[in-house]
Amino acid sequence: MRIFLILLLIYSCNNNTTLPKQKAFFAPKLETPTYKNSNLDCNYNLLINSKSLINNFNNCNYEIYYKDLNSKIFINQINFSSTIDELKNMFDQKVLENSKFSNQIIESEYIDLDKNIYSRLYSFIGDSPANIQFYLTDMSNNFITGSLYFETKPNYDSLYPYINYIRNDIRKMVDSFEWTNE
Repeated sequence: MRIFLILLLIYSCNNNTTLPKQKAFFAPKLETPTYKNSNLDCNYNLLINSKSLINNFNNCNYEIYYKDLNSKIFINQINFSSTIDELKNMFDQKVLENSKFSNQIIESEYIDLDKNIYSRLYSFIGDSPANIQFYLTDMSNNFITGSLYFETKPNYDSLYPYINYIRNDIRKMVDSFEWTNE
């Protein structure tokens, strides 16, 4: 019996068993973006990723479509019939509705006094319908909102590389943004 245990022990030490793989997410290789002028017939200009397409709906409401990433940034120009505070409150309400599905919200602000641009961007950590929401305004006549949506079931962990890629594009849009009606 002792010899059997020793042989079993020796045999089991030499056996190369396969361990289960750890769960992991696909890490896509995204190209370094290049940018082009949006060439919109609106009262502003901005740079967009050259891999994206612009679909104009009406009155400067359009979507920036990323075919390869299966996502869209919806851009809406809101008529300034309300005060800036009312428009900000409406936008904050939209952010609050979207935040029900997220674990955390990261807020960033951008102000360029020379170009008269005030912007706020919200990034949602979690499985929220819109992963990024932002606005741009001149605080007097113009108010533009944007929201990033993916055409798939929200799964933040899987979408994170794409969200981060498009967040950098949105930052480029905001940095390059210029009003043309002033």
